[in-house]
Amino acid sequence: MWIDQRPQAVLLLGLAMLYAGGRQAVAAVAGISSLPGRHAIACWLPIAAAAIVAVALGQADASMAIVFASSVGALGLAGSTTNLLPWPVGDEAPQSARRVWLLLVPVVLLSLLVGLSGVIRLRHVAVFLIEGAAVLAVWVNNTDAPAAPDYSTRTVIKPLRLLLAVGLSIAGAMLAIKSALKVSQSVALLNPTMVVATILGPLLSLPILSDSADLRQRGIGWAATTTQVGVVQLNLCLLLPVLALIWRWKTGSPIVFPLSDWRVDAVALTLLTAALLPEAMGHWRLGRLEGAAMLTVYVVYLVAAAAAASAAS
Repeated sequence: MWIDQRPQAVLLLGLAMLYAGGRQAVAAVAGISSLPGRHAIACWLPIAAAAIVAVALGQADASMAIVFASSVGALGLAGSTTNLLPWPVGDEAPQSARRVWLLLVPVVLLSLLVGLSGVIRLRHVAVFLIEGAAVLAVWVNNTDAPAAPDYSTRTVIKPLRLLLAVGLSIAGAMLAIKSALKVSQSVALLNPTMVVATILGPLLSLPILSDSADLRQRGIGWAATTTQVGVVQLNLCLLLPVLALIWRWKTGSPIVFPLSDWRVDAVALTLLTAALLPEAMGHWRLGRLEGAAMLTVYVVYLVAAAAAASAAS
């Protein structure tokens, strides 16, 4: 098979399909809509596909790495790049969006605390889902309420294009995960978790980055930030519990919270979430200085994640 003979080429093909799936999902679900909820769900679809495929293939560590690497990428790569762009005139975040940003703090801190136990048990799953329900209530009651004529712009979801996006994401995830296993077997210094953290994680963040840049250019940069926050909330409050339940169903045991994800990813995610607090609380607007700082945190994270994954192999 191609995966056995040319795993690097198959890995690149899988990554390209995942990116294409993400772009198709944005076009199918969000389109020209200014509602950040739609954009967050669209950008999250390929992440969910990759993580679920990984856990279905028995790669629990890789699935956990996908959740946290893409979350760090949403804030560290897409978020920092958004802040490095000039702010459009009149681009002020409504109070409802700021409330959504503030709710990211307890979600991220919960993941940090759960990591102390080393596994995700059923009680942790319940807490994540309850917190997710609280977050959803704020999204439904506030963020998606029209705040301006442009903000209420809606587009019809395109079912065929959405089906194409899901298909590309699942097929790309299968190729990427399987070829990553082959590459890690042929290269002594690599392991699947390192490939996910340093390659798959940033790539899964690219649809979020391109979508955020588009929203910023349309004069609604706050919607870009809300989209990034929404992806992280979906990862931790929905995808993480789903992975834990699938793994328990497959093996009868709780899914392991890898030490490298807790020491590196969860800490980096906490720092990036803290960077949003000044603007979320209305103190000042994040700009190029904060964007550069967030990008620095992300680069340091990539190096630390690769080192941690290598040490764990």
